[in-house]
Amino acid sequence: MSFLHDALYYVGPIPDALCSHAISRSFSGQRTSVRFVNGCPDLYDILFFMPPVTRWFGRLGTFKCWVLLTLICFMLKLFWILYVRVPVAGDYKVFWEVANALMQQEEIHNRYVALFPHILGYSSFLSFFLAWLGPLPLLPQVLNVFLTLCTGTALFCLCRTWCSLESGVAAYLLWTLCPSQTIYNSLILSEPLYTALILGFFLVITHAEAFEPGKWGPVPFGGHSGGDLRSASSRYSNPPANCRSTVD
Repeated sequence: MSFLHDALYYVGPIPDALCSHAISRSFSGQRTSVRFVNGCPDLYDILFFMPPVTRWFGRLGTFKCWVLLTLICFMLKLFWILYVRVPVAGDYKVFWEVANALMQQEEIHNRYVALFPHILGYSSFLSFFLAWLGPLPLLPQVLNVFLTLCTGTALFCLCRTWCSLESGVAAYLLWTLCPSQTIYNSLILSEPLYTALILGFFLVITHAEAFEPGKWGPVPFGGHSGGDLRSASSRYSNPPANCRSTVD
């Protein structure tokens, strides 16, 4: 292990510098994106800093740890949506227009929406808040931030249940610092909602199986996958003995 650390210490900055150069060329003229992506941690940084950071958070206890992680995530995502404003165009404009149409009437006629039903699902969700709060500035982006917090909480609870508290901390931190996820918060799109729903489903099934083992029948992932959600939940609820060693 010491050899690996020494090797990464000397070699790690090289791919980091190459990636920064490539990103700078790809985002020519977009200084905000370049500064943000270059400032995000890479594998080299995570390997050295994540274990002591997760241990420090773990000493706080589960509740305090979750509160602090949620606060950090909220501040970072809120700063991003206030600092970076993205013009509403393309598919993002379709989501926004359909949501406003659903707010005013129950029935719409749009062939593009008929081809892509997920647009109707997210637009219906967004139209509820538009009808309740009105077309406030940055309303979709603020909703994205709260959905991000829900997803981070689900990741924290799932990894804590499957492995350990340190694993939950690592998952929440990686979710908070993920560049693409942070950038998505500035857009009007369905990914934050559906990601939160999927992880929420796994969270419900995991805790239901823990409280009443054996009651929940097999739930296949797909028609041909042969997956068994109950068996997957049981495996993760009782992880192997070496699961904790991957975080320490």
